[in-house]
Parts: sequence; C-alpha cells; structure tokens
Amino acid sequence: MTLALNISDLTYCKAEMVSVLAGDFISMKSPVVDAEPGQADGMAIVCDGPGSEDQERLQAFIDVISRWMKENGAQHSLRVYEKTSRGTWRRKKVSGSRKKES
Repeated sequence: MTLALNISDLTYCKAEMVSVLAGDFISMKSPVVDAEPGQADGMAIVCDGPGSEDQERLQAFIDVISRWMKENGAQHSLRVYEKTSRGTWRRKKVSGSRKKES
C-alpha cells in the first residue's frame, strides 16, 4: 500500500516530527502528487522511504501527527491518501486516536 501525506497539514507539526518523517518515511526522491486535483491544498508527498515499508510503524507515526494537530488547534486530522490500483489517489480515513496500551 502506497500512502501520501498532505503537505499543508505537515505545517502543523513540530520540526522534530518533520525531521523524523524526512529521515525515515520519505526519501530524497519522494514524488509530490496532486492528490486532490482542483484543491489549492491538495498536494501530498509520497511515503517511499525505508520506514514506510512497515505499515504498522507508518500508521503509528500518522496517528502521532494527527493527535498533535488536534491538540494544537487543527480543525481536521492529517489528510492521508492511498494510491489506488488505477494510479489515482483516494483519501484514507485517519482517526488520530490510537489507544495506549497499559
């Protein structure tokens, strides 16, 4: 499964989060895609780095970003897109509320 993260939403993140993203979940050659054609903020960066191969780890990172956004005033969760078999992008639901294990 290929995922892409909305670039505008990443501006809500702390620099440290973006550094982890850049270092582990995206590569130097990660393409930017127009995941929501016609939307001014529909551009997304494809997660194609080594960390993105571990779907559970990538999902945990997405959850952290989504929680951070909500705690810091964002009116929506991180927009995540999934590449379809036809090569288009569709929005994937992200909860941002993973339960902590006790």
